[in-house]
Amino acid sequence: MNIPSPVTGRSANVRLQLIVVGRILELGQIGPESVILEEQAELPPCEAQVVMYVDSFERRWQVYLPDGISPHSRRVRTIPQCTAAQSVR
Repeated sequence: MNIPSPVTGRSANVRLQLIVVGRILELGQIGPESVILEEQAELPPCEAQVVMYVDSFERRWQVYLPDGISPHSRRVRTIPQCTAAQSVR
């Protein structure tokens, strides 16, 4: 996924991952209620972490996968989880 940079005219280097049960799964897309895996996987409902890298910037957030990951669909439903670091403002 490339996002055009208005300042330099170049595309940003973007990488998306889902870290779950000690595995790193590459993502093709993220949204507010789901992510789309690059490859199929199978896991039961569990907690996970979404990681987004944009150039040298990294952002991580916790999610819960209420339906787990099905080998029949690369779309995975997510529910954001509040962490202490996120709730302190």
